[in-house]
Amino acid sequence: MRTRTWTVLQATLVVAVLMGCGSVVRAQGSVGIFNIDFNANPGILATDGSATAFMSAGWNTQSALTVDFNSVALRVFNDANSTTNLTQLALTIGDVRFNFANFFQTNNLLLPPNNTYIAAGAVATNDLIIPLDNVSAIATTIGPNPSQVAAGADNADRVVIDFGNGGIKPGYSALFELRFEYDDAIPMENRPTSEPLLGINNSMFPQHFPSYQRILFDTNAPNLPFFSDLIDLVDLSDNAAVTVTFANGEQSVPQSLPDQFSVALTSFVDPSHPMPYFITPQASGSIGIIPEPATLVLFLAGLTGLASLRRASCLMSRQSVQ
Repeated sequence: MRTRTWTVLQATLVVAVLMGCGSVVRAQGSVGIFNIDFNANPGILATDGSATAFMSAGWNTQSALTVDFNSVALRVFNDANSTTNLTQLALTIGDVRFNFANFFQTNNLLLPPNNTYIAAGAVATNDLIIPLDNVSAIATTIGPNPSQVAAGADNADRVVIDFGNGGIKPGYSALFELRFEYDDAIPMENRPTSEPLLGINNSMFPQHFPSYQRILFDTNAPNLPFFSDLIDLVDLSDNAAVTVTFANGEQSVPQSLPDQFSVALTSFVDPSHPMPYFITPQASGSIGIIPEPATLVLFLAGLTGLASLRRASCLMSRQSVQ
């Protein structure tokens, strides 16, 4: 009887120890945490939004602003708490009336350090932005089985970027730009000649340089009839989505980019020169985080062990009385 009682006591102690450690016991696994910033101006992202970068962007002419907002700068950050490198980013187009412009032959996928754009100096002096020496990018279709297509084609609605040199290490970022264009199937006469987001009216520029804000984030401002849909904060089907992959093969769930509100503001430089609102929307997430063990299950197991111990104690008491 003593042996049985001692066995029950041992089992109960083991369960009690497990219950006490339930808040700290974790299965081992990799963790990936990421953040992606978007902006029309790579210098703003490269300098973490410095006042100088914002002022420089505000001095641009209307035509320069149109071109700037046609190219989106992305800063992909692999959080310092990640335990593995970030190796790939996939981005969908959102509004399928547009496509990712050709970035192979015309070098419109700008990889720092590249002296052709304003962020080159900032990138070169920022130790936490990696030099993208070995990076490949392909355009694909959207769907469950995407196939590679030529960048600039009407169905180039998804871009996949592989980061070389082992990927982006924890605590580091990569910075680059992507450019967009209308599908060729949309006749020029059907494309808008005004862009209220940039304060541009009756110009040919919006017909050739659509704003990334509308394409990726469903950023709505009155511009009938082409952009006639009202902003819908619930339906994100016409918003772009991002997916990241880490070196261990884990991939995040596709995350739709949020709707954004934007309007051209009056510039402090010249009241007649509308200055756009340089929004910096973000996408972030984490994958591979191992959850806590089921504390409730441990608690119930502990109760079972205590009940067994009580029954054994009662039995011993009865036998002593007899």
